[in-house]
Order: sequence, then structure tokens, then C-alpha cells
Amino acid sequence: MAVQYLTERVHRAGVGTTVLMVVAIALLALRQSFTVPMGLGMTPALLLALMAGSLWVLTRAVGQRSTAHVVALSCPILLFVLADLVSYGALMSRGTTPDVIAATRSSLLLDVVLLTTYFFVVTVIRSTNSVVRVAQAVVLGASISAVFAIIEYGTGIDFAAMAKPPLLRDHGTVLSATLMREGFARPQGAAGHPLELSAVLTVVSPIALGLVYGMRMSGHHWWPWATLATILVAGAGLTLSRSAVVGIVAAVLVMCWAWPVRRLVVLVCLGASVAVLAYVSNSRFLQAFVDVFAKSESDSSLQSRSIGREFVYQNFARHLWFGEGPSTYSALDHPVLDNQYLARLMETGVVGLATYVALLISAFVCALVASGRFSRARFDAPTRAMRRDAVAMLELTRGVAGAMAALIVISSILDVAGFVQIWFLTWILVALTGSTLHVSRKFVPVVEASEECPDKGQSDDARGENHLHERDDHEWPPISDNARAQS
Repeated sequence: MAVQYLTERVHRAGVGTTVLMVVAIALLALRQSFTVPMGLGMTPALLLALMAGSLWVLTRAVGQRSTAHVVALSCPILLFVLADLVSYGALMSRGTTPDVIAATRSSLLLDVVLLTTYFFVVTVIRSTNSVVRVAQAVVLGASISAVFAIIEYGTGIDFAAMAKPPLLRDHGTVLSATLMREGFARPQGAAGHPLELSAVLTVVSPIALGLVYGMRMSGHHWWPWATLATILVAGAGLTLSRSAVVGIVAAVLVMCWAWPVRRLVVLVCLGASVAVLAYVSNSRFLQAFVDVFAKSESDSSLQSRSIGREFVYQNFARHLWFGEGPSTYSALDHPVLDNQYLARLMETGVVGLATYVALLISAFVCALVASGRFSRARFDAPTRAMRRDAVAMLELTRGVAGAMAALIVISSILDVAGFVQIWFLTWILVALTGSTLHVSRKFVPVVEASEECPDKGQSDDARGENHLHERDDHEWPPISDNARAQS
């Protein structure tokens, strides 16, 4: 019975979608120090991604072609990888130490894995159901890490280290065993560092919020995902990280411009209530959070970052166009930087920095364009099923856009490429924006046809089937009248 149930669920979701869901959960819920024996030293998530990407390459080699053409994203990604290759070539022409060469080659191998993973995602994730399932997997994996962090904060027990699956090896490459801030031990959950945990939970929180509102507006069960969203925000807060606050603020600013006033008021009141309750109870944690910002001038981490920025300003012109080489900043024992933009400038030069900025902005714009299309389709689509899907996807794409905004901000506070979880998550999110853009295209001809020729002798269901052949009507309940009024 269990095998039959799992087979049905995989068939329902699709094999490609299921593989990506497993990759997302394995990436965020497991320590990336757990590697697969005889698996090239890779973690389960990276090895699965490599296998999926290799399958995509083989399908291209035998002549299969994808209908998901996302040129707006594919070009920046290819230029990003090309900049890394040119920078590597420049490094090898100058000559360097074996340790630096090993670090650079590992970075290029990761580039290949992430590049093929991107094309795998935009190839297989081509329906509203698939996009929602992948987003749910990302939220679930990050929530597991947040639960580990909450337990670690409350009990001091590192359950994430105990959650090693059988047969995997623990290389113990966690970057931090414990870090104190304002008298509190900062948890790290399944991440390798509290800063990485903060970045992951901050980026995933807007997606969780988008899922909550999308399911609520479409009449689906939304309370479980609201609980997970609360856990994500709580876990991010426990890290006592400035990047969590700044990232969530950036995400909310992107998402709230199209929110109903009542929704914004409710969220503000909830946040204010939590703050007042903490103040009345004389919470030491609230005082620590205030001190993190009030005493920033004397903070050692900020001082070390200023030294790193000064080092970059004085040395980036030595290799202006293509930098010192991919992933060479840490290998060359340069000062701590915690800034992905400046690290990219030092490692791959002006050209590499431009490709990274173009990649982030392109993904952000794609999410906004998809959101605009779904916003029009929720009213103009000819069938109830399509309006229901458009409402759910509208909220989710707003959440994805908020996640990209948070990532753009966090990249100025953290060298995201130095942490496996947040760096891999970055590429998954970029690919997800491409998939949402592709899915939104299916609603465009429907909206235009409904505006020009609302009645052509076809039933609503027939018109919807012609224009949206990948609908999954059994997955979403009909949109309620109350939800339609709120939308």
C-alpha cells in the first residue's frame, strides 16, 4: 500500500518535480557536511542535482527540446558562467599555488552543477501545480532547519548534527560550533553558520507568506503553511542577525504595494503585538535585538567588514576586468569581507560583477512580470479553474519577487557564494522565476482572447483546456465567493 501510494503521488506530481522537491528538502534540512560515500565528496542534494542536470544534458544530446524558452534569464546565467571560465583562464595564465587552483576548480565544478540544474528546473517545472509543489518543498526544508534552530536555542542540543541519515559521512565542515552575540548563543540549525541560517530563512519567508495567501485566496487549506511561515520568521529572529531584519523589510516592501489594506494592517498589528508583549515582559532577547543595532559602531563583525572593504578598494584594480579567479578570495587569505558584490568584483572583476548583478535583476524582473500577468488573469480568464490558478500564482510570484529582493539586499551583507545552502538556493529561486514566467505566458493568450472574443461557441472548460493544457484541476478546490471578493 505504501509503495502504491508513493507511486501515485510521484505520478501525480511528475518525476522531475518530485526529484527537485527531494533536492530542495535535502539541501535545506540536512547539514551540507553530510556527504555520500563514493559520491565525489558531494552532499545528497548536490549529487541528485548533478544527476538531474546530467539527464538534461543527455536529453539535449539525443535531440529533445524544451518549450520553456526563458531567454531573459538564460543569457545572464550563461554569461555568469562564461565570466568564471575566462577568469579561470586568466588565473592559469598568470600561475598560482596548488591550493588556489583546487579551490577554483571546485568552484567551476559547482558552476556546472548549478547551470545544468537551472536548465533542468525550467524544463520540467512548466505548470502551476509543479511551481507550487517546489515552493512547498523549499518552505518545508527551511522549516525543518528552523525547528532545529529553535530546539538548539531552547535546549542547547544540536539536533541537526544528530539527524545524519544512515550511510552518509559527516566531514564536520560546519564553519561555526557556537557564536555568541549579546550574551546569546546564536543557533545555526541545519546550516553551517548562523549567518547562513539567517539568510536561508529570510529568503524563504516571503515564499511561505506567498503560499499562505495564495492558498487562502484560492480556498485551500492554509493554516499548516501559516504555521511554517511563523516558524521561519522565529528561527530567523533567533539568529540575532541584522541581515534578517533588513531582508524581511525589503521583501515586505516589494510585496505590500499590491496588498489589500486590511492585510497590511493585520501584519503590522501582529508585529506590534509581539514587540509590546516582549517589552512588557522585559524580554532579554528583545533588548539584545535592540543592542545589535544600537551598538553597531563597536561591533567586531562590522569592523572586520570595513577592513575587508578597504582592502578591496585598494586592490581590485590590479585585475580589473576578470579578477583574481573564481573562489580565490578566501583561498588567498584576504580579510573577511561578507559582501558578495565586492567578493565577486575581486574574484571575477568588473565583468563578473556585472553578470551577477544582471542575473539577480533579471530574475527579480521576471517574477514581477509573471505577477502582473497573473494579476490580470485572475479577473479576465474565461474559466473558474484558470482564475483560481491565477489567484494562487499571483500571491506566490509576489512571494518569489520578495525573496529575490531579500537576496539582493543580503548579498551586500553576506558572501552568499561561500555557503552551499544559500548559494544553491539562489540558483533554485532564479530557475523558479523562469518557470513562473513560462507558466504565466499560458494565461496571456487566454486573457487576450477573452477580451477580444468572449464567446466563440465553446464552453468555458473547452477554452481553458485549449490554452492551458497543463492544468491540474484536481489539485486545487474551486475558489470561494468570499475569496474572490477579497482578491
